[in-house]
Amino acid sequence: MRNAPCFVRELAYVCETQEGKIVGACYCTETRIRDEGYDHIALCVGPIGVLPEYQRRGIGLKLLSITLARAKSLGYSCAVLYGNPDYYHKSGFTDAARFGIHNQDGSDMSEFMCCPLDPAKMATVKGRYQEDPVFNLDEEELKDFERIFPSKEKHSFPGQIFG
Repeated sequence: MRNAPCFVRELAYVCETQEGKIVGACYCTETRIRDEGYDHIALCVGPIGVLPEYQRRGIGLKLLSITLARAKSLGYSCAVLYGNPDYYHKSGFTDAARFGIHNQDGSDMSEFMCCPLDPAKMATVKGRYQEDPVFNLDEEELKDFERIFPSKEKHSFPGQIFG
C-alpha cells in the first residue's frame, strides 16, 4: 500500500513507546466519491491499529485525531472509513449514507462512515465510494504471504467488522 499512488505519506503516523517500540499506526489513501461521472477527492482512513496490550489508552483516538486535523489542513473535504460505529462515532464519524455517500455498489451499511472536514466543500460531495485497486487482494498471494508467519489461532475482538 505504501508504494501505491493513492497512499498519502503526509498522513502516515505511528505511535512509539519511549523505547522506540511501534505500538500503533494510522495510514490513509486518497480516494474518490463518484457522482454521475464526477469524482470528488476524499480521504480513506485505514488501516489504523494499536497493539492489543496498548489498547484502551487513547492511542487510536489520538492517532485518528491528529490524522483528521492534518487532513483538514491539507484541504480534504471529508474522510471515510469502515469500522465499528461505537468507536468511530466518538471521533466525528457518522453513517456515510447520511451525507449521500454510499458503497461502490450503491448499498449502505452502518460500518461505512464519513467525517466532514470542510463543511463548505462537503456540501457538494455525494455519490459512490470508489475503493482503490490497492485494496483488491489476490487470495492466493495472501495465503502465500500468511505462510511465512507462524500459525496462530484466529480471534475476533470488539471493534472488528468481520471475525
